[in-house]
Amino acid sequence: MTTTAPKSSAAGAIVTNLVVDLVAPIALYYGLRAAGVDQLLALLAGGAAPLVHVIWQVVRTRKVGGLALFTLTILVLSVAASFLTGSERFLLAKDGWLTAVAGLWLLGTLRTNRPFIYEAARPIADAKAKTPEDTWTHRFATSESFRHGMRVVTAAWGIALVLDAVVRGVMAYTLPVDLVPGLGGAQYAVLFIGLQIFGQVYGQRTGLIGDKKKSAAAGTVTA
Repeated sequence: MTTTAPKSSAAGAIVTNLVVDLVAPIALYYGLRAAGVDQLLALLAGGAAPLVHVIWQVVRTRKVGGLALFTLTILVLSVAASFLTGSERFLLAKDGWLTAVAGLWLLGTLRTNRPFIYEAARPIADAKAKTPEDTWTHRFATSESFRHGMRVVTAAWGIALVLDAVVRGVMAYTLPVDLVPGLGGAQYAVLFIGLQIFGQVYGQRTGLIGDKKKSAAAGTVTA
């Protein structure tokens, strides 16, 4: 039970975030456009789903984390600015701002003792570990190669998100408005799948994940 509960809750959170933050805005936008709604209003309606989701999380947890506060601020400011400027493209570009700051934040965690990927995946990895020595907490404390691997994967995610933001900005201001929401959603899928594949391949080759013997072969030193 201890191994499936964290995994199930994490999977449920990922699915919820995917539906609310990615699928719902795209579906709302194209549904409203098919009904003849103006581009700006359709984009604003689509953007309301992530906004409501963030507010609901804050109310449910009674906590305003740094990331939630940033997301909420960006969403509110982008909506307000879009009303003032009347620019659909300005509103489309907000996705690039979000991924840019997220990427820079991930890269910033490399200067701390806890890189993002380690902190994000550690609870699930620890719950699945068969012995205390297999936990990420133990391996991070005792293996220099494991700590290096966590930083490499975190750096890959951070750099990919920053590059993703640049592409989103270019798309928002150069492509036809009606194409951007759909292409942006596809881009998220390609980015996520690509990073997952990289993480799996790199993790298997370096011993970050997979066979315990291969993991041990990566080298363990006293921290």
